[in-house]
Amino acid sequence: MTLASKSDGRATVHATVEYTFPNRTPTNTDYMYLRQSGEEWRINRWFPEALRRRFASKTVREFFDTLYNDNDIGAANAMYYSDDGGPLEASSFDSYGGLENITTMVKSTEVVSEGDGQAEVHADVEYDTPNGTNTRTDYVYLKLHQGSWTIDSWLPEAIRESETETG
Repeated sequence: MTLASKSDGRATVHATVEYTFPNRTPTNTDYMYLRQSGEEWRINRWFPEALRRRFASKTVREFFDTLYNDNDIGAANAMYYSDDGGPLEASSFDSYGGLENITTMVKSTEVVSEGDGQAEVHADVEYDTPNGTNTRTDYVYLKLHQGSWTIDSWLPEAIRESETETG
């Protein structure tokens, strides 16, 4: 077990746990979020590795749904790991006639890496815009914050392609 962080009556512990199943014995790193109650520490939330991966994908799906299908930049920015909110601005979508002219469907997600409170998720996203429909692979980087995944950064395929062409 490793004490990952501790402050103000809260602590995060990373525990290496060996699970025994009939066909396999995986070893995972589970996170436990503790709260101090008097002199004792109690588990407030247990976050097993498999569940963290599942919730990482779910967070990415919710992000795209909130931004594009609900057209809610404020709520999408609130999903970012920052006290200042996220970097999204309505003007970023002007070339499509505004955010309301874009819809998406997340076709699939893959948690490429996960550990130390961070994850990288690749999402195959079908974009439907006035310019047509295409599927892109966007990279979304997440951070755990108080037991929940938050968006650290989002790198759409179109941005990665333009950086490669100009860089």
